[in-house]
Amino acid sequence: MSYTTGKLPSFLKNSLSVFLLCLSASTTQALGTDCPENPKLSGSVTFTGETRSLVIGFRQGQGVLSLEEGQEFPFSVRGFKFGETGTRDGTISGNVYGLQSPDDFPGVYQGVVSGFLAIAGKSDIVLVNSKCVTIVARVSAVGMNMSLEADQAVIIKFTDH
Repeated sequence: MSYTTGKLPSFLKNSLSVFLLCLSASTTQALGTDCPENPKLSGSVTFTGETRSLVIGFRQGQGVLSLEEGQEFPFSVRGFKFGETGTRDGTISGNVYGLQSPDDFPGVYQGVVSGFLAIAGKSDIVLVNSKCVTIVARVSAVGMNMSLEADQAVIIKFTDH
């Protein structure tokens, strides 16, 4: 593989774009959207993914949003988290709250997560996007991972069936 001086390889361009988008969303969300305290249950999510990290964790995966009305929407997830080292593979399943329309689901989600995973374990996660859609889920993972308490941001996009 050869690189031309002054050009970034495509995998770095994609990673840099995700990082900048996450940073931008973090700033926007910090400025504040007041979300309702008890949003209505809208559906559920299940997805599988992986994290590879050395100080900065890169996450990616795919899943399905299942609405209460029976509709299903496949999606992909990508994101970063600072203060993390290790590798893990896992499944996440949980509930989605505050969804007014399926179009409110894609976007940048933020949450705070920390912990130590030695071989196998479970943890809970709460992620919220700028439209107040909230994912409350249980993570079941396998691997070795150490993570400081810090913000994480993930981008969720719908994919084709």
